[in-house]
Amino acid sequence: MNKKLNDDWKQGIGLFNKPVLYCKMEYSSDIQLEILDIIWKYLDLEIEKKEELYFIEDWHHHDGHISKEKKITKRELELMLTKPEKIFRKREYYVYDLVYNTKENFMLRWYCEDEPEDEFYCDFSFTLSDEEKLKNIKKTIQNKCLPEGLKIWNTKEYLDKRYGG
Repeated sequence: MNKKLNDDWKQGIGLFNKPVLYCKMEYSSDIQLEILDIIWKYLDLEIEKKEELYFIEDWHHHDGHISKEKKITKRELELMLTKPEKIFRKREYYVYDLVYNTKENFMLRWYCEDEPEDEFYCDFSFTLSDEEKLKNIKKTIQNKCLPEGLKIWNTKEYLDKRYGG
């Protein structure tokens, strides 16, 4: 996270007072591609073309390191979520990719770990200010690729349990 998100997380405000969709079980890289595609299709309709988006290498799970954000375009976000070479890249253990907008109505975090002897271990969490829309996304993911294991919880509580610092 960056300093602002980290401060908001500690106080439980902003995006950290919103619901988060996440999975409680391991799943494959094929499923990760489908999940991120479903989320991208939703975001593509919701994000305005000139909206300010930020990308962060999120070390929250790893060691809690505070990172600097990088401004990205909607097109860059699309490539991040739809191109396997962007999703499945070498990274530090438990360092997530994180994208959020300045309107603070969404935050998406995803991770894929490439173990030589295994398939990818993948994970995601999607915070959305509109819980009804989040429930609809959950149903879409369940119907298309991951019928069980999805949960909706409070973002702060979810991230409290996963802090690596």
